[in-house]
Amino acid sequence: MPELPEVASRAKEIQKHLVGRTIKDIEVLQPKCLNLQEARFKKALKGARILEIGHRGKWIQVRTTQGWLLL
Repeated sequence: MPELPEVASRAKEIQKHLVGRTIKDIEVLQPKCLNLQEARFKKALKGARILEIGHRGKWIQVRTTQGWLLL
């Protein structure tokens, strides 16, 4: 489990490189970690544009045009 400063640092790095980009495809490496079916997850995020990235505690929060993604 990463420590809080590492999560904050990663969120800033991701923010710099991904905001404004569009999710074109999704590869799920651990489908058991999803709280819905893999196909539904992919359909829900495919084509979403990334609006902002931040963190709260040890979660990285990704706000997209189609909802939130928590990492």
